[in-house]
Amino acid sequence: MDLSQSKKALENHVDELGQPFVSFFTGLWDLEESIQPVDWTPEDVSQLEDAMKQGTTAFSIDAPHLSQKYVLETLESTLAYIGMYVAEFEAVSKKFAELKGEYDSNDRELSQGVLDIVFTQPEVLIDELADMLEISADSELYHYLRLAVATALEPTAVQAAAQITIPEETAFDTGVCPVCGAQATMGTLKDAGELNGSPRELSCGFCGSQWSYPRIKCTWCGNTNPEELHYSFDEGDMNKRIYTCEKCNGVQKIIVEGSDPLSNDARANELLMLPLEQAVVESLS
Repeated sequence: MDLSQSKKALENHVDELGQPFVSFFTGLWDLEESIQPVDWTPEDVSQLEDAMKQGTTAFSIDAPHLSQKYVLETLESTLAYIGMYVAEFEAVSKKFAELKGEYDSNDRELSQGVLDIVFTQPEVLIDELADMLEISADSELYHYLRLAVATALEPTAVQAAAQITIPEETAFDTGVCPVCGAQATMGTLKDAGELNGSPRELSCGFCGSQWSYPRIKCTWCGNTNPEELHYSFDEGDMNKRIYTCEKCNGVQKIIVEGSDPLSNDARANELLMLPLEQAVVESLS
């Protein structure tokens, strides 16, 4: 996978984000690019397309299988990387390295059920690891653990999803990815000149899939009442917006697509829009 555009887009904002923040994520993306994805080809593409048309995710029908060895080795490298940057996480990465020895010697095993659903319910793996490493789900360490797991799994998820075409008509009425089932992390309005009629495309931050979605519709609850759907933006950049829904308080990051590919990069914008998203969330609480 090639994340060079995402890295360049983020590096263009060093002044506002700070060098440590940019270095952490560009280094993490370097690590992700170094992870070799598991080879996988879907057995029946038409079956996956039919499933998505009926509201079932493709990965719940057919998805890559990861061995315990692969999961543990990729996790060890991602946890160790985060431990180099986050002082509180260093002990977590060292503890994992010690416990990994028990798995390597067959004294312990990840449950097979976790490995079977790792691409449709990665949170199950995250929770098993959190329990193993004694990390509370409401702690900051848990969020770093989630980031490490995503980094370890994404190369294979992206390689697999690239082989699946999402049909134009699906039964998904919220912003759930038709391929893996993760919630959309970013949306794009495709035509900056005619916003009233411009189509919207959603992006999955886990498997990298993109799909069309109605512009006037909440990606969390499916609400289509325009009087309950709003958006906020930073006056310094009106092309970056946070859409909100009064019905469910759902928020969705949206960018208005411009001519510069770097300004449209989904990965970089997920990070660039965090301050605006946080401000909107706080205003809703």
